Order: sequence, then C-alpha cells, then structure tokens
Amino acid sequence: CRGAPSRFVFVKRAGLATLDTSAAFASAGANRDTDAYFVAGHYTDRGNAIAAKLIADALKAAKD
Repeated sequence: CRGAPSRFVFVKRAGLATLDTSAAFASAGANRDTDAYFVAGHYTDRGNAIAAKLIADALKAAKD
C-alpha cells in the first residue's frame, strides 16, 4: 500500500491497534485476482468479508 510506512508510524505513535491483513488476503488468492478483493483502493464484498472475519477474531482474542 502506498504510503503505508508513514501511516503506520503515525498509528503506532498514536497508540492505535493495527491488524495485518496481508497473509489472509494472500492466502485467499487476492494477489492472483486483485479485482475480486479490491476496487479503487477499497475492499469489495469479498475483501470486506475477509477483513471482517480478521477483525472479529482479533476482537475476540483481545477479550479472552
């Protein structure tokens, strides 16, 4: 993602939590069919489903 390193520095300094989704998207094959997961810099329905599962899992793990 363009500009990601500078954004991550800001986020880290602000003490905000982050979630690396790259492995899940790679595992789903997003690198072979980018348009199925991303459009105009945003997630498609399929991309949102992956991100939502990761977020839900992370929230559950943080709660436990």
